Amino acid sequence: MKELVDAYFKEHSLIEHQIESFNDFIENRLQRIVDNVGIIETDVSEYKIKLGKIRVGKPTIKEVDGSIRNITPMEARIRDLTYAAPIYLEMTAFYEENNEIIEVDSIEAYIGELPIMLGSKYCILHNLTDEEKIKLGEDPKDPLGYFIINGTERVLITQEDLIPNRIITEFTEKNNKKIALAKVFSTRHGFRALCSVEKHPNGLLYVNAPNLQQILLVIILRALGAETDKDIIESINDPRFVMELLLNIQEIREEYNINTKEEALEFIGKKLAPGQSKEYRIKRAKSVIQNQLLPHLGVY
Repeated sequence: MKELVDAYFKEHSLIEHQIESFNDFIENRLQRIVDNVGIIETDVSEYKIKLGKIRVGKPTIKEVDGSIRNITPMEARIRDLTYAAPIYLEMTAFYEENNEIIEVDSIEAYIGELPIMLGSKYCILHNLTDEEKIKLGEDPKDPLGYFIINGTERVLITQEDLIPNRIITEFTEKNNKKIALAKVFSTRHGFRALCSVEKHPNGLLYVNAPNLQQILLVIILRALGAETDKDIIESINDPRFVMELLLNIQEIREEYNINTKEEALEFIGKKLAPGQSKEYRIKRAKSVIQNQLLPHLGVY
């Protein structure tokens, strides 16, 4: 085993995965995040903005006289600057008329700066020889893989994390009571939501998600369209839990008087937007359920 590890690190550096991950972020994940947003509503009701291709340039610096030029990592260190590159995003204004999309204007807009990892494809040191790095004031033995922020070198620390979009089950304690817990770190294009179902000792099942705290599972299922008892039981489709589901159905009828999809949405809406109109509460409940409950399954 030691021979295999030694052979691997003769070909690959310790921080190679960091650099490859940063390259993938710029080349693939940035565009997926933009595509996930897709279209932006504007204050002018009939006009919308469609987001297109995103592009990252080379590290630059804007001087006090307004001139823009390339910057090296060493200059960023010496002048207490951030080694960053401009980000440009294609934006197209359009409106719909007679079921046709009419584009008004399309531009590539500057939207900000992105710190660049040294050694990545977007760093000027990429693919340079040792002699060329020395001319730029760099140590050719430097493994790179870090950032320069306001002149200070900053490194990413790898952390162990739970796998996303997989159900994890465990027992835990809450209010001095042992409960069964099923949870998933639902992740979709830059958005991460912890969603869980708790089974309490009294048999009641509660859902937790962003902006949805301690909502009975049966109420969530009602809001999702399972209006009849049969729909709810079939949505779980496990004969071992039929009696527990019937207990939960009885609970929402006797304690909350919820029997329809609209009543379930209004109940959730009262928790999300207390004091607002019924129409707004239901709209808010639908938005949270559609976008924050298990987002990796799809959003609307």
